[in-house]
Amino acid sequence: MNDYDDMIGERPALVSGGAWELEKLAGPAAERSTGLILTWRDRLVFALLMNARPIGVQADQNVSAFVGIGGHLEPGEQWHQAVVREAQEEANCLISLGDSAVTYFCCEGQTPRPISYRWDEPYRPLLVWTATFDLRRGTVTLLNAVFRAAALTRPTPGAEIKGLLLLDQETLIHAYQAPRPLAELLDRGAQVIGETPPPDTLLAPGGTAYFYGAWLAWQDRG
Repeated sequence: MNDYDDMIGERPALVSGGAWELEKLAGPAAERSTGLILTWRDRLVFALLMNARPIGVQADQNVSAFVGIGGHLEPGEQWHQAVVREAQEEANCLISLGDSAVTYFCCEGQTPRPISYRWDEPYRPLLVWTATFDLRRGTVTLLNAVFRAAALTRPTPGAEIKGLLLLDQETLIHAYQAPRPLAELLDRGAQVIGETPPPDTLLAPGGTAYFYGAWLAWQDRG
């Protein structure tokens, strides 16, 4: 038993499939990115992105997203190095990375499945997800490796992030099921650090928050 078991609720699973290179899971044109399932005390930590459209409700202009801390790899970076750097840039905190015995591959509308893959870094991700987004610079496919980590100091918004949303995993599943007003999330014990949106702002998980919510909901059904 370690500090992550109670928060993540991980259950044993068989690894199936061949040994993949991660890059091949989303095609050669996919951009590599990282995400964090970041915990601070008894809460998960996500970034508020008011101009982003969450996965699952991208056509609804009235819903804003909260997403996992993380971002693209810089030249020469390993996946775990990138996510440590992003935690410092976006949440102003040092982190303690946790290893994952099983990695699950996630796509929108599909059941998460355990995968086997080649890996030579010291920490393995819990999730690997891929999704396609229509951005100002065009259509982009992301391949994202999502790690677990505990914040060693209180997170605060970095220069590119105006607010952080802290909530427990039950509230994450609640927001994954349908967009929720911020006021409703706050009533359930969520907290905002930094700039607080209006209480009637509709929020839904995007990116890593969405796929972690999907993974948690799938675990509950199992």
